[in-house]
Amino acid sequence: EKLGLRLVKRIFNLQMQVAEHQGYLADEAEEEELKGNSSGGSTGSPAASDREDEGEQAGEKNEQEKDKQTQKEEEATGEEAAGEGKELKTKAEKREMVEGADVPQGDDKEPKMAEEQQDAEQDVPEGKQQQEDTGETQEEAENQQKTAKDSATGGLVLDHLAHGSDSDTSSPKNSSDLDSDEEEAERDRALIAFLVAAGAAAEPILQRKALLGAFKAAPPCLKGDLLSRCSDGEKAQVISLFGAWCAISTQTDCLLLDSVSLGTDDLESLKGTLESCGPKISEWDMSMCRQAWHPARRETLLDCLASQPLKQLFVSHNYIGSRGIKPLTSRFPCWASKMYHLGLEMNAMQDIGFATLEDSLLSGALPHLKVLDLRWNNLTDKSKDG
Repeated sequence: EKLGLRLVKRIFNLQMQVAEHQGYLADEAEEEELKGNSSGGSTGSPAASDREDEGEQAGEKNEQEKDKQTQKEEEATGEEAAGEGKELKTKAEKREMVEGADVPQGDDKEPKMAEEQQDAEQDVPEGKQQQEDTGETQEEAENQQKTAKDSATGGLVLDHLAHGSDSDTSSPKNSSDLDSDEEEAERDRALIAFLVAAGAAAEPILQRKALLGAFKAAPPCLKGDLLSRCSDGEKAQVISLFGAWCAISTQTDCLLLDSVSLGTDDLESLKGTLESCGPKISEWDMSMCRQAWHPARRETLLDCLASQPLKQLFVSHNYIGSRGIKPLTSRFPCWASKMYHLGLEMNAMQDIGFATLEDSLLSGALPHLKVLDLRWNNLTDKSKDG
């Protein structure tokens, strides 16, 4: 608005000057004309007429030169006004850029502040791009965190179990206690690595501290009540991982199952795991796992047992019966070189089953056997005499 007012005022002044100059020229020309007329009337000579024509031509020429000069002045004034307007516009834009900033608005600081503001505005798209890139990387990080969530959670829980004992840490420990603590810590680290490597299959274990405790025990012992809240699929996974842990752990060579209801899927999964891990278990205790000895599943169970170099086998309280003894004795050659303890108490063997067992042992099927437990098998004096 100020620029417009200044331009209008300047143009108006120029127009007034032009008008005054033109009026002055007109008055001067009229005066000369009157003089010429008066002189011509008095003399009436041709020389006077010529001088009159020359005066008119000179006046016209002067008038044209003055008009050109006035036009040049107007153009110069317009360019000057345009330059001032451009400068004012630039200053106004710079003031808008730095408007709201709590800094002095001196003329010497305006260009610098405007440049800083422009640099900041140029940095905005880069920051936005960085935010978009960060969003993409954040999504990938969230997926990775989700993948590792179960493993990390298991590590925290296991760490809690490893350091959550009720022992008095303030009391001094002897060298044997320190060795025991080091062994326990090493076992815990190995178990953490094992469950993390198992991935999603270890999720039911990581979610239940009692199951973690079964794996952490020395030796590991899996009880049936710990599996009561597992689905059939989860149960098979837990049993399979339990067998794998017992088969690969350097801290134990025992597999202990207590009152576990082993179905067909459970035994098939365990069999595949043991075959993959290779022979290593020397002590197998599966008391009160009667379902596994059902005729439909008995052969799968015996395949699991025969795959390991057993030195001790405890299968008490399973009611194997007289018909189940013969399939068992058929696997004795697998353990002939090492087995020295066989526990068969409370299996309803009766005299018929005992006779089958006696024939196998007398033939030398288990030459290193030292302990044979046959309590509570409904044996008569006939079997006792044998």
